[in-house]
Amino acid sequence: MFGPNNTEHSSMKKIIVGCIVASTLILGAKIIFAQTKTANSTPAVSIVDITNTLYPSPLPNGGGSITFTFKIANLGKVPLNDVTVTDDHCSAMSGELGDINGNHLLDPGEVWIYTCTTVLATTTTHSATVTAYANGLKAVAVETSTVNVFDVGATSTFRVPGFPNNGTNPYTANATALIWEILGGILVVLVVIYIGITWKKK
Repeated sequence: MFGPNNTEHSSMKKIIVGCIVASTLILGAKIIFAQTKTANSTPAVSIVDITNTLYPSPLPNGGGSITFTFKIANLGKVPLNDVTVTDDHCSAMSGELGDINGNHLLDPGEVWIYTCTTVLATTTTHSATVTAYANGLKAVAVETSTVNVFDVGATSTFRVPGFPNNGTNPYTANATALIWEILGGILVVLVVIYIGITWKKK
């Protein structure tokens, strides 16, 4: 029996190259789609400002009552649900103001306002934390403010918010499995081609 001629070899090479190119393009498309989807669905929240009713004056000697105002913004591209604001020195947090469309979601571009009143006896640095959720991911932001009691002046320390903790990327965990899936497909194609060549030689 005669083996395959040059034309058959050339055709088989073209088939192999075509399969590899096609598999590579599919893999690249899947990765790009996953990254784009993740970027558009990752939640981001921030405490853009903390103020108090006495700023910049201090509380009188012995302390007194003070009300804090927290402004919360959605920095991402998806609406946030289950928004919670807490303060380690003030527990009576009010409900949100600023839900313009009344959908109970902190939409991109919206700023919600919370207030909380407490009594401070000494100069205090308090910490506010906001948590929110979207697409199974959790976003967290933290800010601090200091209130002086009978001092030169109260301060409300504000810094540019850092990047929030946006939770775990559900697509990253599947990247390795996706690559192995594509490589496995290429291997199956090559095995089928090899069997075909071997069969023709017989």
